[in-house]
Amino acid sequence: MRKLVVLSVAFCMACSSNEPEPENLPDLRTLSAAETSLVAGNNQFAVNLFTQLPQDDPNLFFSPLSIGIALGMTLNGAEAETRQGILNTIQFGSLTAAEVNQGYADLMRLLAGMDRTVNLSFANSVWYRNPLTVRTDFKSAIESSYQGTVQGLDFTSPQAKQTINNWVESKTNTKIKNVIQQIDAHLVMFLINAIYFKGDWTYSFDKAQTKAENFYLEDGTIIQMPTMRAEKVNVTLYAHEKFNLITIPFGNKQFEFTVLLPRPGYTTADVTASLSAAALEDWIFNAHEQTVKLQMPKFKMKWKKNLNDELSALGMARAFIPGQAQLPNFFNDPLALYIDFVDHHSFLELTETGAEAAAVTVVGIGYTSMPAEPALVAINKPFVFMIREKHSGAITFMGQLKNPASLEE
Repeated sequence: MRKLVVLSVAFCMACSSNEPEPENLPDLRTLSAAETSLVAGNNQFAVNLFTQLPQDDPNLFFSPLSIGIALGMTLNGAEAETRQGILNTIQFGSLTAAEVNQGYADLMRLLAGMDRTVNLSFANSVWYRNPLTVRTDFKSAIESSYQGTVQGLDFTSPQAKQTINNWVESKTNTKIKNVIQQIDAHLVMFLINAIYFKGDWTYSFDKAQTKAENFYLEDGTIIQMPTMRAEKVNVTLYAHEKFNLITIPFGNKQFEFTVLLPRPGYTTADVTASLSAAALEDWIFNAHEQTVKLQMPKFKMKWKKNLNDELSALGMARAFIPGQAQLPNFFNDPLALYIDFVDHHSFLELTETGAEAAAVTVVGIGYTSMPAEPALVAINKPFVFMIREKHSGAITFMGQLKNPASLEE
């Protein structure tokens, strides 16, 4: 029984003895300490979330980097235990929010410029309910570190939903649509990350050779699947007792498609049980290059999931609890805020020429109570009163008013 496991599409950087054309060589600078921590944390978060997702879902695809960036933006509105819970969940527990901001800023620039033959783009935005006003320091962090748009909208207007959805479509090459179905009255903000990837295989497949082949499901069922063929492909291989690891390069080989293919007698569950970020790094380090004939399914998939339960289980449960979440740093207005939802949408298509992928993460912020109108205090019945000095507490005058009709003019 065999089943394909896709672990990474766009965010593994590889080395190869086959040199790309000089004009396409990347500028491989040393990663900063914050970037190194972010990459390590991102990879462990990817594995942690992967193992939390329902295993009865036969096909899934997500971007840990998209989710991490969206939660990184959210950090700037959080404090105390809520902030630490988010940091722990995305495996950045030892970093400050400022370090996360700077690390993501540097990492997004690095990845987007890593391969001139591959299109990898990041886009971030924050949309909030007018007439609320966002804090200056929050707005500055989003704009400077995440190159994000921060914009107020009339959430009561149908145009608000369309404006946000149009932005998402434009940033994902129309691959992801309608992430906002409706804007409920309790929602005051959306923090959104979008990632788009398009890369050609270093060694393309011959379209004329694509044909239906057997695909062996884990329950023993055999189905037909369009299968691409290439006669000579340089891949890197690692043989584990439970699976084979295969990496297939894009472009100048800085990005790669990594597959963990269970050996006979093992399943994807066995692969998952062996998986950790450190183990994956070790397997890739010990892989060797080999020229092979390659057969791989041609497919397209879309996936979406509300991640509240999974993220709560990973350590940020408090952020989702009304009345307990500590999110005071988004707005100037005094609001009791919480994370109402974290939704993730993704798209992947593999063809003979390459891969196209997109992911969007939406963090919806809700409130338990809007700023109250000033309470009415009506002094319209008999009362006791005094005039006192506040610092000393001395009462200098005292009296009562029971019947104003008897007062002298």
